Amino acid sequence: MNNIGRNKLLWLTKQGCVLKEVFDPFCNENNTVVYNKYNDYVTLADLGDNSTVNFIYKHRLTDIQSVSTALGRTEEERKHHGCNSVELGFNEKEQAWYGFCQRGYAKFYIGYEVVQGSIADANWHRYPFKIENLDQAKMMAVDFVEELG
Repeated sequence: MNNIGRNKLLWLTKQGCVLKEVFDPFCNENNTVVYNKYNDYVTLADLGDNSTVNFIYKHRLTDIQSVSTALGRTEEERKHHGCNSVELGFNEKEQAWYGFCQRGYAKFYIGYEVVQGSIADANWHRYPFKIENLDQAKMMAVDFVEELG
């Protein structure tokens, strides 16, 4: 049983996501799982609480992907890092990358200023640092997720 909702499901499909039936040995039943176009895990479609899908839909995120996909990790590296769930997304209208996880989210865009002590200062060593392009914005979203995750 799919509990995502028609409009959200249409949005996910438009972003290249697919629903797959997967056998869950712990529950001894099939579950409907949502994967993105990179084959990263998005969410269980059978859950009543689809906070990841709700976030993606609310912020109209495209190019949703995991940190592993963003960093170009190999299959072997993905196994080592464990979780390959979706934690990043791009909003075309805002021209911003979002990083999100269970503990919070942040939006990064050209002109965003990273200051010492902010949620985004984990891996940068010169302050203040101003994001100059979308690649830097994406890497800040990756850093944010890795710091919080």
